[in-house]
Amino acid sequence: MKKIFSLLIIAVGITSSKASDISDCLSSAGIDVTTNLIERTFENYTAYVDINFQWQERGEHRLPLAYLKVQSAPDVQFAVKCARGLGLMVVARAGGHGYLKYAYGQNDDKTIVLDLQNLNEISVNQERRIATIGAGARLGHVAYQLWANGNFFIPYGVCSSVGVSGYTL
Repeated sequence: MKKIFSLLIIAVGITSSKASDISDCLSSAGIDVTTNLIERTFENYTAYVDINFQWQERGEHRLPLAYLKVQSAPDVQFAVKCARGLGLMVVARAGGHGYLKYAYGQNDDKTIVLDLQNLNEISVNQERRIATIGAGARLGHVAYQLWANGNFFIPYGVCSSVGVSGYTL
């Protein structure tokens, strides 16, 4: 309850200029901000709390300025350009299981998180024994698709919701 209450206090006190600036920039690039941008505002409180779920209890709870659910590689490119132009830090999040919470940034008011969960496509070329895996895929989905498409497998732990990006890096 303490974390939810502190989020409410911070959400009310946020200056909307940075958030609206990123929204304007992303909109001008053709990104659907109404659906895909979740800003840390009072109006977006429920959606923000849902997407800002942090697996790791250790360390300080992070409250990034906004989350963008990217739909494509060009979305990532435009988001990075917009954020950098506004002096914001960009963090990519696949599963959000980071031990030290790097997937949520280090400076709340200057961080936009690119949520990669929709970049989860997987294709397997059985003849060449090569898989192409999207940056937002999670290990359970990857393991299932590899097995279903040629009885291939990768070693991983017991948590299927870990993002493949951080794991493979």
